[in-house]
Amino acid sequence: MKKEISKNVLPFLAFSFGIIFLLTLAGCQTSEAAVSTPLPSATVSPTQTPVPYTPTVTMTPTATPDPLIIDTWNADQVKIVEALKLHSDQTRRLVWSPDGSMFASSSADKTVAIYDVKSDEVVSVFREHSDEIEGLDWSPDGSLLASASWDSSTRIWKPLTGERVALLRGHKGPLSGVAWSPDGTRLATISYDYSLIIWDTSTWKPVFVIEKAHDGDLKSVAWSPDGALLATGGKDGKVNLWDPNTGELAQALWGHVDYVMSVSWAPESDRFVSGGFDQTIRVWNANSGDEEFFFDKSDGLVNTADWSPLAPVVASAGWDVNITLWDVEQGKEASTLYAHRDAVWTIAWSPDGKTIASGDMAGNVYLWAVVP
Repeated sequence: MKKEISKNVLPFLAFSFGIIFLLTLAGCQTSEAAVSTPLPSATVSPTQTPVPYTPTVTMTPTATPDPLIIDTWNADQVKIVEALKLHSDQTRRLVWSPDGSMFASSSADKTVAIYDVKSDEVVSVFREHSDEIEGLDWSPDGSLLASASWDSSTRIWKPLTGERVALLRGHKGPLSGVAWSPDGTRLATISYDYSLIIWDTSTWKPVFVIEKAHDGDLKSVAWSPDGALLATGGKDGKVNLWDPNTGELAQALWGHVDYVMSVSWAPESDRFVSGGFDQTIRVWNANSGDEEFFFDKSDGLVNTADWSPLAPVVASAGWDVNITLWDVEQGKEASTLYAHRDAVWTIAWSPDGKTIASGDMAGNVYLWAVVP
């Protein structure tokens, strides 16, 4: 009898333990599934073209600079003295005439508008380009404008009549910038094809063609005020300083980690500022190659930076839609100007240092000045 019971019990116990084991295993798997965490989504690199946005901004077009720092902006308030709609698409580049009586504005709408500040009117519109115009510069004597376009051409023309003087083709891709040398004898053009060309303005022939000036698109170009150096900035995050007499690279400066969108020189030719998509503004010593100041603009990509012709002040702007004034002697922010509702592509100080022109993605242009 005992043997029969043990024979019947053993299979039953084995079956029971098997059921318990399977239930326990299922419970463990359910528990693990309940506490599992999904992988984080990828972060988009700021090297990609950002999506335009329109943040809510308080319309307060005034700011109070520190009179001890900005001695040419020492009135109680800075205000908008002109609000203009010059284009049907993005304002890409603003440049003042050497005498400050006019400024030129280029756009993604394929036009360049010439605005007379004294008469408050557009006196000329240039329409020869067939694509967006990203580069623009006035000749030192004020007689000519150079416009560089995504149509792969640079056109030299008279600002009041629109009469074309020269048509330059040498790059294999869209152009992103153009700059006259201080003495007017050379013209530098840059492109998305990674190249830099320096032209002789007496013959309109290339003097130097540098096929790979950067490891990627070139986005900014500026001559030092004494003409001894030419600075370029690109997608590779570098600022390159070139000897325009030899076409050789004098220095390669590393600091930015993304597109260098803007380069602007101090009046003394010994320092310059750069701004980029890494959300920083950097002040450099051109002689030593040292970075003197680092300004963090972590609330927006920097599209443009310009050094005042009179004071140790840099104005910068970008995707945070504001204009920031930086004290480059003390290395700190001095003031912020509010008005734009779209990303600011370009800013430019007037030659007398008393006015700032700013242009945004909506085609607006504002003129800022001290108003007593």
